Amino acid sequence: MESKEFKKEVSVILKSLGFKKYKSFWIRRGKEVSELVWLQRSYYSRLYYFRYQYLINDLYIEDIVGGHVFAEPQLDRDYLEEIEQLCDLENSIADDVRMLKMKEILNKALEGKEKLVTTESKLIGFILSCKGAFPSKPVIDYLKKKHPFIKPETWGIYKNW
Repeated sequence: MESKEFKKEVSVILKSLGFKKYKSFWIRRGKEVSELVWLQRSYYSRLYYFRYQYLINDLYIEDIVGGHVFAEPQLDRDYLEEIEQLCDLENSIADDVRMLKMKEILNKALEGKEKLVTTESKLIGFILSCKGAFPSKPVIDYLKKKHPFIKPETWGIYKNW
């Protein structure tokens, strides 16, 4: 399967889940927090890395680097491993089987996720409770400024940022 065809097929799957294509990624918009999915191509092979992140809507979308929280571990490890295999275009999986499995796994992995972190307050809770959340410093700075009622000690490892 060619890269262009693979990305087109993934786009169809993500659109069926409510994501909209924006430049090189897909967004499922929430009220305050949106979900962001993108495929990162390996420099060394025809492997794509599946990325799932949260994005604060009030942060400037063009500055994605400063406006996201990595959230990949929130997706079940089994899903991520299977997605990784399917995103490796050098393996011998038949194209139709690859895309059928990809649709099945993305449906399972992303189903209902849009209801978990819908507000900035829930995003703060997610960041503070999940070892798999990797917020950037601008995200923490923004959340601290906008939610000053949260005690400094509550921020844990982020309190000195």
